[in-house]
Amino acid sequence: MFLPDAARLSFLQTVGLSFLLFRILHVMIDARSGVIDRIDPAVYPNYLLAFTTFMMGPIQRYQDFRDQWADRTQAIEMTYEAHLDAGLRILWGLVKVYVIGTFIFRFALQPNTDVLALSLGEFWLQLVAFYFFLYMNFSGYCDVVIGIGSLMGIRPPENFNNPYFAQNIADFWLRQHRSLTLWLTDYVFNPVYKKALSSSSFASLPLAAGIIAAMLTMLVSGLWHGTTIGFLIFGLVHGTWLAIYRIWDHVLTVRFGKKRLRKIRASWPGRIVGIAITFHAAAFAFLFFQLDTPSVVALLKGLM
Repeated sequence: MFLPDAARLSFLQTVGLSFLLFRILHVMIDARSGVIDRIDPAVYPNYLLAFTTFMMGPIQRYQDFRDQWADRTQAIEMTYEAHLDAGLRILWGLVKVYVIGTFIFRFALQPNTDVLALSLGEFWLQLVAFYFFLYMNFSGYCDVVIGIGSLMGIRPPENFNNPYFAQNIADFWLRQHRSLTLWLTDYVFNPVYKKALSSSSFASLPLAAGIIAAMLTMLVSGLWHGTTIGFLIFGLVHGTWLAIYRIWDHVLTVRFGKKRLRKIRASWPGRIVGIAITFHAAAFAFLFFQLDTPSVVALLKGLM
């Protein structure tokens, strides 16, 4: 990683503890609701402290881990080809992190960058480079731990599914850091959405209830990544993107109907436009993910 040793250790400890907390909360909530019928005292500590997912995920569910631990499901097929694929995936992950990611990082936006001093072209080049670097760094890490976990018999879940090809911002979050998205959907979005619909204020306004739940979910996502103002704004920006998308989707559905709208989005112009808008919207949000607090404050003051 590109961080100094002291900062890297602090970062990994913080992220590792946050993933540990999410696993603990998942087991507590699902055990209380009856989704998890029994917690095996021999399996549980291994689930919490599994080194392949401790530091930076993916967030694996207890049921999945337990079934693989007990050999009820196979982490990998018992064939030469499957084991070779797992080994190649580890190597490809290392190439993504240490070769491709390292090269791209030379052009990427830096935490202390004075964005207002850049031309529009320089700003967008550096921001897009950081977006690609972040993907190569994190998805490469996931490739390594999934490959190692597969060979060890406990395969972590997939965490990325070509996020650059997402056609809307909701689709983006189902492709980018999938395990976090699914966790937040189950334990933040769904409860808030159901609570809002059960209230007298939003019972007849499902769109508004969904927007509120999405905004709160993205705020939690932003603050989970870090408690600085930049991460807060990162969550707010993605919450805003989701709200705009849900409103626009509702307007188009009313205008064209669901069937015709699906055809429009499935056409090649519809796919290209959707992918382009989503790519730039996601890249813009990562501006606040990368900048340090003084740079974010300077940027906000300069825009006022």
